[in-house]
Amino acid sequence: MPCVLALGIAGLRLRTLELAANPECPVPLQPPSWKVDLRHADRELLRVLPGVGPALADRIVQEREVNGPFVDASDLGRVPGIGPVLLERIRPFVR
Repeated sequence: MPCVLALGIAGLRLRTLELAANPECPVPLQPPSWKVDLRHADRELLRVLPGVGPALADRIVQEREVNGPFVDASDLGRVPGIGPVLLERIRPFVR
């Protein structure tokens, strides 16, 4: 049974994202109609990305704070733990 994560996007309205069934639900069943903004997403929002758990979300936020904002999805490659394969899994979900 899939789990459902409800998110407030930009404080405007509540959306749901149905995620594949597993303990952390890291893989959405289909790309969302919206994309995660890498420049502003917090730790919790980053965790909806496929393959991103709590530790990796923390590293993404830390990398952004230390070395400046991400210009595009390719910049995620500078985060330890994000290699080419994971980057390609994440790419459709971010802007």
